[in-house]
Amino acid sequence: MISHLIILGIIVTFSIGVDYAFAESTEPIITVQMKGSSTYYLDSPNQIIRATVEIQNYSPSDGIYFMKVIHLPTEKVMRDFDIYPKPSGNDLWSVQIAYPFLESDVKIGGQTFFGEFEIQIRTEFGSQTASTTFSIFEFQDQPETEPTTESTTEPSTEPSTEPIVEPESQTPIDPPFLEPDTEPSEQSTQKIPGWVKRTMGWFADGLISEDELISAIKFLIEEGIIKLD
Repeated sequence: MISHLIILGIIVTFSIGVDYAFAESTEPIITVQMKGSSTYYLDSPNQIIRATVEIQNYSPSDGIYFMKVIHLPTEKVMRDFDIYPKPSGNDLWSVQIAYPFLESDVKIGGQTFFGEFEIQIRTEFGSQTASTTFSIFEFQDQPETEPTTESTTEPSTEPSTEPIVEPESQTPIDPPFLEPDTEPSEQSTQKIPGWVKRTMGWFADGLISEDELISAIKFLIEEGIIKLD
């Protein structure tokens, strides 16, 4: 800087050297990467999504840092929350992300989303962002379906090992039972029961006594088969 001073009519010219230190302003450099597995399944218990965020040239003027989880096929925002980096040495700021993975994290309005997701890190006032991806599926072991093909092989000439089941014989149905009339008809009174006839034959052969014959005759009288005048 050149200064001019007038002292007693004498012009004195001198220079003053001034050093200025200019601080160079730089944008933050953000990195984010998955820690551990990047594939998750709904049917596996104790799922935890883990990621590490590191920031170089961190400045509080960037404002709050945010983490957003996006379903890439549909661009649906599944989660959106704040993160708070802290000094971790070597001029780095970092934050470890770890939260339990629940089925509710992939549901919006009753619809469940599967496939590829993105973790996106951004600042409140800055323009720098970083992202990484992971996947979520419903089942760890997908059932394998075998293709169905129609068989065109010729019938085997070997005897079959399957047992032959004979049809069940039809059981004859007994005719309906007809209850006899309380009063014997004229036709029935003319018939002698078979056991009475056998009794008479046995008496003729000398196989039974007269008492047994008399009992049979008495039965015929009582039943009205033999009528006494």
